[in-house]
Amino acid sequence: MREIKFRVWDKTNNKMLMPIENPAQAITVQILPNGDTDYEFMQYTGLKDKNDKEIYEGDIVKGGAVYYFYKDQIAVVKFGQFEADSSGQEYGSIPVNGWYLDIIVKDEDKDTGYHGEFNTDSLEVIGNIYENPSLLQEGK
Repeated sequence: MREIKFRVWDKTNNKMLMPIENPAQAITVQILPNGDTDYEFMQYTGLKDKNDKEIYEGDIVKGGAVYYFYKDQIAVVKFGQFEADSSGQEYGSIPVNGWYLDIIVKDEDKDTGYHGEFNTDSLEVIGNIYENPSLLQEGK
């Protein structure tokens, strides 16, 4: 069974709060009157990268040589709906909900329609969208 845990980006203090082992030290989430929160929650995918680092939603990863995801490509780990086709493309793609890589397409790749089939043995977490937004520009 996959371990369910979250890390949290504290918007007020611009600080990442990592999961803790002691529930008594858990943070209290403040909800503002307009429904906005002071925190962004990112769920653990249950996977680890090639360096045994946990992969969370919002992580920025660098790829390895895998079908349609090359070793110099950069992507953001997301959860949601995406189009999938594992049939060899003889059938149409179908909408699927789950973890996926949103590849940051480089200019030379724009006409190729790359998507994210990957192997976690070849992925490396190089940052996250909150602490390292400049990495998103490097991928373009």
